[in-house]
Amino acid sequence: MPTPDRWHFLHTSGEEAAIASPGPLRANDAHVMMPTLRAWLSPAVQPEVLVWKDLAAGRLEVAMTDWFMPAVALNIITPPW
Repeated sequence: MPTPDRWHFLHTSGEEAAIASPGPLRANDAHVMMPTLRAWLSPAVQPEVLVWKDLAAGRLEVAMTDWFMPAVALNIITPPW
């Protein structure tokens, strides 16, 4: 699980690595980081659903194609319909 100060990655070979999160910026909302990313001011770990259009348009690039982050649970709660 990533923390504000360390990012944990897995390589396609099975190797694991943890690095200090680069840059001085921190946010707990992925949308907040988007203007900073589009201006190329800081790297970030973002969900693909949020950045796919920017990736397709060439506004953003994937930096570590052979590495990925461990899966985390995503719980969605909606009102009953």
